[in-house]
Amino acid sequence: MRQTMTQLDTHRDTISALSQSIKTASYTQPVTCNSASGEIRRICRLESISPKQSEKQTDYLLTVRFANKKCGQAQWSPTEKNLLLPELKSILYVETDPMYKVNGTTVPDKSTRLLRYWQPIISDYSLAYLQTLFCKAPQPHALLRLLALINRLKDKRSKQLLTDLFGQIDIAKAFVTVPASYKHHHSMPGGLLIHSVECAEWLEKIAYDTLPKAEAELTIIAALLHDLGKIETMTHPDSGFLVTHEVLSLTLVEPFLCQMQSSWKQGANALRQMLSWPLNSLKFPKLPGLLLVKMADQYSTALSARNMAFAGQPDYFYWASLKTSKSTQFFNRIL
Repeated sequence: MRQTMTQLDTHRDTISALSQSIKTASYTQPVTCNSASGEIRRICRLESISPKQSEKQTDYLLTVRFANKKCGQAQWSPTEKNLLLPELKSILYVETDPMYKVNGTTVPDKSTRLLRYWQPIISDYSLAYLQTLFCKAPQPHALLRLLALINRLKDKRSKQLLTDLFGQIDIAKAFVTVPASYKHHHSMPGGLLIHSVECAEWLEKIAYDTLPKAEAELTIIAALLHDLGKIETMTHPDSGFLVTHEVLSLTLVEPFLCQMQSSWKQGANALRQMLSWPLNSLKFPKLPGLLLVKMADQYSTALSARNMAFAGQPDYFYWASLKTSKSTQFFNRIL
């Protein structure tokens, strides 16, 4: 009884707050590269590394060049031994703090920042284009996962399709900023990117282990792009009343499938079939990898929806509900 009454009141407040934040958030406006705490996220090219030896550890001073051609410096204190250093001239995603420490004291400095996180990026995109994408992405680490996923593709034809697709700024900008839904799963800015990358990553190993390489990579692409049409329905809601986002996904990809068709007709037609197959179908698809896409989509959706249902609830709550535009869903968790 205690859970029933308390949970109902808390649940109403939680859903109300979530709904209000969804309505007021701007999904199409670019987000700043600076966080509220003053942390700065940048894309840069590594120019040099200089060690700075102290009694306790070795720090490194990194000189980097940004998309605007200006250089900056960041001090990095590795927390792990035998950690590999980034390669010179490599493109890095970096997160820096506005202060750095000297002898344990944090002091302001305008020229040198404290490097708290870095990750190399292997991509065919220019430094300036990558900076544009990361400045607009509310979920930058999901964008890093997307770029890494594209780079892992072994078939040049598959990799080229995704590189060309996300090389279109209007498509890429919307894909990394819009939510996957209004009140259901992944309903935060950048939610579509998180959901799409999750689906592709989760089936990646199984696809490679059980399917021919080319078919496995087409399956990965289908998982990544299965909700691409939501960049239209989430930014122009009226579109969803006329045509489903699944149809819009294929429509958006079709120009790039036409390019693929000149060198790989079977691959282009396979992707057309994958993106047009209804995931709620009870029949086996012509390409079995679509069952992996269906599984990953439903699993990612269910996990996100359950997290939303339990958001803000006390640890002892073992059930919760989530009200969507179509129904109320109930979830359990094992304590």
